[in-house]
Amino acid sequence: MNTQQRIDYGKSTALEFKVLQDIEEIGKIQKDWETLWDQCGADAAFLSPNWITAWLKANPKAEPRFICVYSGDQLMAISPLVSEYSSLKFCTTLKIAGSAISQYQSLVLSCPQDQDIYTQMVVNFASSQNLADLICIEKVTLSDALLKNNFYQSESSADYSSVLDIEKDKKDIGVKRTILSKANKDSRSKQRKLAELGKVTFQSAPLSRDDFEKTVGLLFQWKKDFLRDKGIFGEFYEQKENYDFLCNLDFDAVDLRCETLLVDGKPVTMGLSLVKGNTYYAFTSAYDPEFYSYSTGNVLFTFVVEWMEQNGLDHYDFMGNPEAYKERFSNTKILLYDYTLPLTTKGNIAFRLMDMPVKQWSKKAFYYLPENTRKTLIKLRS
Repeated sequence: MNTQQRIDYGKSTALEFKVLQDIEEIGKIQKDWETLWDQCGADAAFLSPNWITAWLKANPKAEPRFICVYSGDQLMAISPLVSEYSSLKFCTTLKIAGSAISQYQSLVLSCPQDQDIYTQMVVNFASSQNLADLICIEKVTLSDALLKNNFYQSESSADYSSVLDIEKDKKDIGVKRTILSKANKDSRSKQRKLAELGKVTFQSAPLSRDDFEKTVGLLFQWKKDFLRDKGIFGEFYEQKENYDFLCNLDFDAVDLRCETLLVDGKPVTMGLSLVKGNTYYAFTSAYDPEFYSYSTGNVLFTFVVEWMEQNGLDHYDFMGNPEAYKERFSNTKILLYDYTLPLTTKGNIAFRLMDMPVKQWSKKAFYYLPENTRKTLIKLRS
């Protein structure tokens, strides 16, 4: 496989393509990658070098196929791809590294105004170099750049992301009470109940290595207990991957935060979030099962929104699959799609054999099964 190729685009421009295939090579471009990432908006939150390399370290069997585009010594674009076997096991697929735990990861990270042209270049290069049989980009917003390059579009298994636009909510004069006014009223009621148990306080701080086990370890224990009790099949088996990923994160290089609701100094609900631009991304959260009846997640949400307003943030992105509480506290839906492009004959065959609608339907249908049935299925799988 050629891992380096020089292509001339006119007399004054020469672009060089490099394919990085191990984590040591990738480490050498961290600073240039960081510079490129800083130029991008909130949509690129999950394409930072720290986020991606942490996922690679947590998944040592992943096979990097990072496509880098250079003009001279300057990194112009990067496509942080990894190669893996498709679900049908007879062909290879290129996916964005960390896509299982992320959203909004475009195929290419570049200056926004150059996104379309670099997407086309990366697709052409991947095809010419036989890097894989398929390219699959998951859980992203509507992409004209991918559609222009003949990607097939399908509904993502995540459907959409729920977002609270705070400024939009404040301007919503057509309703008696806004989302936040209703949330705050409910929160005050719950806080009064919690106050009977002790003093209610809120903490928000960047996540650090020193308190990792005390915070993240406790949060994931709560989450696993909840998922096991409710028999929620898919997420139960994703928790170890999320935990291993966070273990490899450089907390000094990414703004990952921990928000905590405490009663008499004891954590009762925690959330981990990523902040970029004006957006707060709610990565994951959990609560102490002993406080189930107190709706502590709702209380934490109102404290977080207050903190956001104090720090110039105006979009709360709930991420993940649609849920009732996300619907209740949001006023914007960001539709999510999956995009697939066969690169070879084998890839075309695999794509035709993938019955995506059935796969998506079966995943959603599981969550509608009775709780006892879900628990039984999880035990059988274990």
